[in-house]
Amino acid sequence: VKGEEFTELYLESGSSLQRKMMYAYGTLVGAMHRKRINSKVRPRDIICRNRRFGNHEESLVLIDRERGKTRYMDMGDRVAIKQMLNDWHKNAGFLNYPGLVQLSAFWLGYCKERPEFREFTEQRKDLFLEIFGGFTAQPDRDQFDRHYAGWMRG
Repeated sequence: VKGEEFTELYLESGSSLQRKMMYAYGTLVGAMHRKRINSKVRPRDIICRNRRFGNHEESLVLIDRERGKTRYMDMGDRVAIKQMLNDWHKNAGFLNYPGLVQLSAFWLGYCKERPEFREFTEQRKDLFLEIFGGFTAQPDRDQFDRHYAGWMRG
């Protein structure tokens, strides 16, 4: 596959491109979960075919490094959260621990592919913090509300 490695491009890019990349990364993970695919989506396994990150299908290619059959399962709230938490715990360092703005972009992309996650509620806010709270400076509620709600409004 021709292109640039996601992690390398991310680390050398400015905040604006990082947000776009994280949005596309979120849509990729969300699409997999929507299709009931339970698989690791590591940043180091993603190739950027181009720098138009509005849609993961146009810009990203996931290199499958897992062995065995693809596992399909219900990816409801708890299972999806557990999978993302596990993935971020292992992989956030490869992206130099993204900040709140980049993580909000990932979440927005994820929610685009998982409509049941779109509603801005305290529960969804808590899910976001459960997944990402330990991987960035702990945001206060006001800061979180500004970034997350702003992204959700578009």
